[in-house]
Amino acid sequence: MRLVVSYLTIPVLFSLIVTSYRLLSGKHNQAENYGLFIYSLLFYGAPFIIFALLILILRPTNQIVHSGFIGITTGLLLISSFWLLPPDVSGLPIQWVMYWPLSVILGVLCIAIRVIFNKYKKLADGDNFL
Repeated sequence: MRLVVSYLTIPVLFSLIVTSYRLLSGKHNQAENYGLFIYSLLFYGAPFIIFALLILILRPTNQIVHSGFIGITTGLLLISSFWLLPPDVSGLPIQWVMYWPLSVILGVLCIAIRVIFNKYKKLADGDNFL
């Protein structure tokens, strides 16, 4: 359970960074910044929360839990690099469309890679041979 809680701090920290960045710009009032924090926490934390709920239901191994969260975190980092590095002049942030599907794809991909690696490791060790 502590493992899941530690991974759930990632969207909280990211939301704090986004809100602090906007707060330092000085163009918005305090109520807008609180709203941004809550909204960004829900938006960026949704894949983490959904995966945490799946973990509670399915009870996978710690390796699978780490792999899924690494995939979701990678999706967050990729989308935030689109938002932070090259400025989007159109005003239509790509993260609204791509973050959740990318997190699901990368999470499933990392879990699949881990499962395949475990299967081949067992075959190489001779555990599955008769």
